[in-house]
Amino acid sequence: MSQILTPTELAELTGSKLVNNQKSILSSHGIGFITRHDGKIITTWDAVQNALNPSKSIKEPDGPKLDFLTSTGIR
Repeated sequence: MSQILTPTELAELTGSKLVNNQKSILSSHGIGFITRHDGKIITTWDAVQNALNPSKSIKEPDGPKLDFLTSTGIR
């Protein structure tokens, strides 16, 4: 399991201690988070890394690769 950011790390990452600002900043950068029952938010370092390196988080789709059909004019 990925490590959850501490409140201090979350504030450092977003530049704000205010939850609404943190939500806005994380959302605008594509970083997923969970809103807890008490209104605070949490996120993981994996979520941060995936937003910073999106090519590493993209998985190849299952199934055969048929890209060659469109490049050769076959439809």
